[in-house]
Amino acid sequence: MPGMHQDAQSDQILSVDRLSSTVRALTIILVVTSASWCRPTLAEARQSACNRIERHAIPDRSWCQRRFASRGGDALRKEADARIHAGDFEMAEQALACATEAESERDWRGRYETMRLYGVLEYRRERIDAALTGFECALEIAERHQDRPGIAKQTKNIGAALLRLGDYGGAQAALERSLAIQRADRNPEIGSALNNLADLYRQQNDPETALHYYREAIEAYRRNGEAIEAAHTLETMSVIALDRKDVKTATGLLERALEDYRSEGHRPMRLRVYAGLVRAALIDGDTRTARRWSTDGLALSAEHGLMAPAALQLQIARLERAEGRARAAAMRLRGALEALSPNDPDRIALLEEHGLALADAGLHAEATIALREAAETQRHDAQARFDRQIAWQRSRFEAAERDRTIATLAHENRQKRLILWLGAVSVLALSFAIGMVLLRWRQRARVEEAVRRARYEEALQRYRSEADALQIDRRLLRALLATREEAVCLLDADGRILAANQMACGLLHDTESELVGRPLAERLALADREVWLRVLDGIEDGPCDAMRLRTINERTLHATVTQWEQDAGILLLALFEAEAVATGPVRREVATVSGTEDAVAQPAEGQDSNAIAAIPQPEARLQFRCDLVELMLAAIEHWEISTGTSRIELAERSRLWRIGIDDGRLRARTMERYLALSKLPQNPRWRDVLRTVYYVLEHCPIDPALHSQWQRRVDSVQKYGRRSALLY
Repeated sequence: MPGMHQDAQSDQILSVDRLSSTVRALTIILVVTSASWCRPTLAEARQSACNRIERHAIPDRSWCQRRFASRGGDALRKEADARIHAGDFEMAEQALACATEAESERDWRGRYETMRLYGVLEYRRERIDAALTGFECALEIAERHQDRPGIAKQTKNIGAALLRLGDYGGAQAALERSLAIQRADRNPEIGSALNNLADLYRQQNDPETALHYYREAIEAYRRNGEAIEAAHTLETMSVIALDRKDVKTATGLLERALEDYRSEGHRPMRLRVYAGLVRAALIDGDTRTARRWSTDGLALSAEHGLMAPAALQLQIARLERAEGRARAAAMRLRGALEALSPNDPDRIALLEEHGLALADAGLHAEATIALREAAETQRHDAQARFDRQIAWQRSRFEAAERDRTIATLAHENRQKRLILWLGAVSVLALSFAIGMVLLRWRQRARVEEAVRRARYEEALQRYRSEADALQIDRRLLRALLATREEAVCLLDADGRILAANQMACGLLHDTESELVGRPLAERLALADREVWLRVLDGIEDGPCDAMRLRTINERTLHATVTQWEQDAGILLLALFEAEAVATGPVRREVATVSGTEDAVAQPAEGQDSNAIAAIPQPEARLQFRCDLVELMLAAIEHWEISTGTSRIELAERSRLWRIGIDDGRLRARTMERYLALSKLPQNPRWRDVLRTVYYVLEHCPIDPALHSQWQRRVDSVQKYGRRSALLY
């Protein structure tokens, strides 16, 4: 039994297993230690974004106390925020430097807010790469302390910075991460993330997706009471509508934004809306409406002492040029350009419009100068954007190189320490390995002896099980054989005696109890044993002629062998004394035994003729034989794949097929005949094929689909085989 093998091996190699466990534990410790020493930590392999921030000159504490009236970190950060909004970047930088000096080690929220304001400051300075570093540092702090609102806010800021640098893929990933966190947390301030994501799609020339996110942003702003931000988003949507020449939609959006700004009392933003309304009217060719909107905007500016924004001045100049007042437009644009900062994004449009107004006024030389200046400014602006992108990429590359250098040095240092440590344990490991080899060699011999004993016990147990299983059938067989007047034995496919009547026991000079379970070849002379084995190999192809056999007692017998109609795996052996019978009776007995199938082919007296129609047809028999071959091939293939052993091992373990030696190697010749339709015996042992399949199914896991396919073939074989057995 397989369990006996396992028990025997377990009892014999228990000490070796314990020693092997010790070896494995030491090996794991060695590998883990080696890996941990050779692999640099994250802090060594990657430089923190906070360490990449350029440190500004930090005044001493006394200067900070004098300059900012001894205020703490929170007050200094509020001061810096106010200075950033006022455009006083130098004072904002000093306030942040003093806030950094005043921070404590455990005040991570203060550190986070300082780095966030540092990023905002650099962003307002148009130093986008430095701003990105500040936002990344703030993100690291938030992630370290699992501050989800902080993570959402800084990923949004990082997305905005990457968008300015032209990294659309990185910007989209950062913004979508921020949006996902805010959606999950139901953050009411989700509007800014939606607005930034819409800006991204707008720059990627996907206005439909951009408008979808703009609408979501407006809803979020209004839910959170941020009317100014909602109006700003409406302005942006109007720009998309104007680019599409959809004046009606753009005008409706701008009027809604104007109403929001008016209700919130935000006058500078109303001036920007007036600029959009003038542009919409000019696109529609309605100069009268454009004049009305421009007059309202200039009146608001004059009433409250506000400077008209460049966008409004540009649209009014275009209106004047459309009305034929090119010189007035040129004067207006010249004044706007003088009041505009050199880096203002509206400067290029003003210069181009100024050139066109001068050309319409007939001042071609001045127009050429203005247009050249516009082109040069545009080129300079594009070059500045390109330089920012290159600087950002260079800084990232240098940071990556620093990280790689740190990781390489750390790896080399750990390797050196590891070599020294390995040298200390190598001698112990070598001696331990030698001891293990010697112990394994001695143990293997004991295991092999235990396996041999276990196999012997397994064989004995199998024989006992077979004997118990055959007790009922053997009584039936004895009863059947007792009715025969001649000497008859029943054999299995390997030639072992299953039952013998009294006449056969007398001819073989032994009792039935001594004969059953033993090969008939043991009762034959050495010279006839090879002949008998050849007869067994060929019996499946049809009944053989009468043969002459000599027993070990030098007694000569005539014998005929046929397969039992009920089971092709059982052989019917008839024995006759050579001196007592003539050739004729023997041949007649052979004909009687071998002619059973012919006798069945004709209906007996009183037999229903429908019984003949139920005899399996040639097509059914061919399918039956094909199924046997396919089942055998599939079982052997699955056995070899699952166990990694050969068909010889299957034949040996299942004990269903005889194994012989052919040209010095083991072969299961009987099994091999079932692997090809051309070699399949005429009367195959289909029950043994099914037993082989069941054995493989019992010992090898199988896919359910393949199992169903096998089962269909098994059912087909059983149906044909049982019907054939009933007929015969």
